[in-house]
Amino acid sequence: MSKKQPTGEKTWWISTGHITEADGVLVGKPATPGHVATHDGGFGDLLCLDYENDAHFAKCISEYTSLGFSAAFIRIIKKAAKNKICWVWFDADGEEIKGWATFNW
Repeated sequence: MSKKQPTGEKTWWISTGHITEADGVLVGKPATPGHVATHDGGFGDLLCLDYENDAHFAKCISEYTSLGFSAAFIRIIKKAAKNKICWVWFDADGEEIKGWATFNW
């Protein structure tokens, strides 16, 4: 993602149970678009989304896809952007969303 900070300040703290184990590995890599930090002893990661520029955001989604992120991960990122949430914390103790797929890992 771009170096420019998004203007939104909302944060979504979401359970890593909504992403696959492979996503959990990928999201923790510093080269992952938007990766800011790994926290809680490696049990969670923070992403910063730059959703303000549609073309740039589409490029980032394409990068996530080419890196091998799952449809479940992409769904979360798109939902965050749609709701103008720029900070996404993936954490084992994060919010579980009723009706969404979960993955045991």
